[in-house]
Amino acid sequence: MHLLGLMVLFVLSISFAFVSATTTIVAPANSATVSGSTLFNITTTDATDSSADLVNVSIYGKSSLTANNTWSLLAQNNSLNLTDSGNYSINTIDLSVLEDANNYIFNVTIINATDGGFLGSDTNTGVTIDNTGPQTPSITTHTNQQTITTSGTQTFSYTFTDANTPSCTYTINRQNSASDSKSALGSGTYLTSTCSFTKTFSDTTDNGLYYVVATASDETNSTASGSTIINVQLPATNGGLPSGVGSTPDQQGKISIVLWIILALFIVALFIWGAIYFAKK
Repeated sequence: MHLLGLMVLFVLSISFAFVSATTTIVAPANSATVSGSTLFNITTTDATDSSADLVNVSIYGKSSLTANNTWSLLAQNNSLNLTDSGNYSINTIDLSVLEDANNYIFNVTIINATDGGFLGSDTNTGVTIDNTGPQTPSITTHTNQQTITTSGTQTFSYTFTDANTPSCTYTINRQNSASDSKSALGSGTYLTSTCSFTKTFSDTTDNGLYYVVATASDETNSTASGSTIINVQLPATNGGLPSGVGSTPDQQGKISIVLWIILALFIVALFIWGAIYFAKK
């Protein structure tokens, strides 16, 4: 019984050896920085099974910071002969088609070209693609020196070159001072080629000149827009008077009528009193 078990284990180990090929991505290495046409160098061991000598090699890439956030097929060789080459290089992968970012993951997967059986894979992480810096963002919702006189939330939108910009940030500084209590900063909402963010202006305490700047980033390089100046001039409530003080023209008119009626009644009463007084004499 023990001998039979050893024989089964031996057969299984041979079978696994037949259908495996140790695979390593030599370049680009973990945490490397690449751009444009990039050399991919992959080493593989020769699969023992002759039926696995011809293999399919597929290279994938993705980055959570970009639109390429799921595995994208970058290159493929459907008939690599492992008996002829233990090192496999592809030097024609144009990475300029991918958005710049600093957290790309590359994977190589090798399968049997005959039956599709899995043979081996390797993954490298933290790779930076730095093709070019982002282009200057352009504001689309406001004009420079625009005046805002109505309270509420303003949405600011900028256009970006999508291929070079996976994220954006902004600053909205009153009187061009980051330390002003009404200034704000943060990350914008980035969608396709547009970055947007909001700022609420409520009352006269928000009045002033605001300098709005958006910055495009590919996590390696960044490019800021010019300042767009927004002049917030919200009017005071109740004509500038404290709440509850003063009266409207209609109210003033009603008060005048009441005063005239009281005066008329006083005159009539005075006349009657005078008549009675002199009649007694």
